[in-house]
Amino acid sequence: MNIGTYVRSTAIDMLSVWALEAIRDIGGLWWDKGFAKQIASYVELDFTENTSRKAKAVVQSQLLKDALGSDVKIEGGGTGLSSPTYHLIPLDLRDGVPALSSLVSNSSPSGTPLDPNLPTLFIAECVFVYMPPSASNAILQWFSNTFGHTAGIVYEMFGLQDSFGKVLKENLKARHIELPGVDAFPTLNSQMSRYTNNGFGHSTGRTLKSIRRENIPISELQRISRLEHLDEIEELELLLEHYSITWGYSNRTGEEQSGNPLNRWELPLQSTPIEDTDV
Repeated sequence: MNIGTYVRSTAIDMLSVWALEAIRDIGGLWWDKGFAKQIASYVELDFTENTSRKAKAVVQSQLLKDALGSDVKIEGGGTGLSSPTYHLIPLDLRDGVPALSSLVSNSSPSGTPLDPNLPTLFIAECVFVYMPPSASNAILQWFSNTFGHTAGIVYEMFGLQDSFGKVLKENLKARHIELPGVDAFPTLNSQMSRYTNNGFGHSTGRTLKSIRRENIPISELQRISRLEHLDEIEELELLLEHYSITWGYSNRTGEEQSGNPLNRWELPLQSTPIEDTDV
């Protein structure tokens, strides 16, 4: 599980840096090592119980408060906070487009966290699988309709129709966890198509298994293997095969697509894919 988390976070970091450098090139933002040196707005959405804990953690950490600047405001009775560049907002995405629309409206408690005129990147990590397909499709459509330039990264569980997936679903069900969005997108291609079916002009994707084998430097895999010894490569790869990272972008500005740097948005390939003996 720790290795899977490493592969996931490393891939999303690489994709985010690439996308935000491209956004800078098309007149957007400046990105620097995971947060912004100069960024219009960084918005984090989560359930109220989670944003409350995060807001409390920020308030109690001088390091975090210093990173966000002096003008940090607690909002919603401690359920959220805002600063000039960072907004932590309690929001249930199952409420659909009206909830999202508040992020670009002055009706939001935080003012207007997002500007539709600025290129925008969104990241959804294991979010859509817990929503009905109609709800997640509406979110993607909202992003493509609302922003002139938008890019998205989605991390999801998928392909649970096989024996491994059925066991996984039963284990989750025993813990009262339902996955209403998992069966509608059973393949990697269907995961990628959810972008282009909802207004995005381009999409691609990888399983965590292929990312581990083709996109993570061997030196890094060897380093983490010393931190956590791995006995069963086959079992790990079976698990990683059921998780994907997909990414896509939309351009409604009418600008020439051939010059869009996001056309080259991709994870860097290693010169030699790994062999099991390497890790």
